[in-house]
Amino acid sequence: MKVFSLSFDDDRPGEYLQKGFRKDIYVYANGRYYSMEIITTRRILQEIVFEVDYYGYYYFEDNCIVTKEIDNQSVIELFSKLDDRYFEPLTQLSKEQLDQINQKGYHLIELI
Repeated sequence: MKVFSLSFDDDRPGEYLQKGFRKDIYVYANGRYYSMEIITTRRILQEIVFEVDYYGYYYFEDNCIVTKEIDNQSVIELFSKLDDRYFEPLTQLSKEQLDQINQKGYHLIELI
């Protein structure tokens, strides 16, 4: 398994730490790429309460992992605890989605 973060020219780390979630994490496991949403327990609780109050239900995003912290070191520790089998039922990225990442000029930086 390999875990990547998208490279950005702006101050993205400060932004995702403040917002409590990040969608810039990609995993390569079992010969497939997966786009992951990593969200803090605080943020997910806020979202659940809001959406249940407003819509009457809450739907978890595909490939979502809830954890306490979302900085790079915490993400590395999180994924080091997961086995490749964890990813088998998750939604993988299509070739078109991978091409879009490349076309936008983003680069995947390997975390582990």
